Amino acid sequence: MTADNFFSSINLANLLWEKNISYIGTIRKNKPGVPIEFYEDKKRQVGSCLFGFNKHLTLVSFLPKARKSVLLLSTAHHQKDIDEKTKKPNIILDYNKKKCGVDVLDQLIENFTCRRKTNRWTFTFFMFLIDTLAYNSFVLFQIKNKLSFNKGLRQNSIEKLSWQVDLWIQL
Repeated sequence: MTADNFFSSINLANLLWEKNISYIGTIRKNKPGVPIEFYEDKKRQVGSCLFGFNKHLTLVSFLPKARKSVLLLSTAHHQKDIDEKTKKPNIILDYNKKKCGVDVLDQLIENFTCRRKTNRWTFTFFMFLIDTLAYNSFVLFQIKNKLSFNKGLRQNSIEKLSWQVDLWIQL
């Protein structure tokens, strides 16, 4: 399973490991369980890697630019493997190969979104779910009616969906 930092946590990786599902994902520095050493960027050289290992978790901090580290969490890797050509850890290369589904969904829901700026993570997550559900309903509509992708059709389907939800709420 591959996920971006919106979903990643050490608890999730542990839970998936218990269910025999390997996991690779970027993780934010402020998540519980991430050691302080992994977000100290000022003293490190560009291109350097810092690895941390647990029983079945691997955490890597890679510094591609000055003061800009990337943290990845993996249950599929457990070595300090670094690619000779790119000088990047293999965890990052594997993540980049598999992350396309996450990025494509983010790009698709960005065009027609219900997101608003808020400080409440629960509301942010709820709006993300609404956006994802709206896109999934559009995909199912396309499959059922054997239609090709059309931006105007998607906008129209989201408008119809919002009217149906509004009518449902009024009941």
